[in-house]
Amino acid sequence: MTETQKNPLAESFNAVSLIRFAFPSMVMMLFMGLYTINVIYLTSNNNVICCFRPDFLST
Repeated sequence: MTETQKNPLAESFNAVSLIRFAFPSMVMMLFMGLYTINVIYLTSNNNVICCFRPDFLST
């Protein structure tokens, strides 16, 4: 049994493998950040009718 088979974390890592591992998380963080900024902008603007505003249903 080789060292890698005994311990899977003993594999050698380089920058490319690290970026390939982290890339989906980085894309999701960017998407969620942009989505949050857009939702905050749309719900805070009084001129835009949005279903997230509490007074939308009362008018």
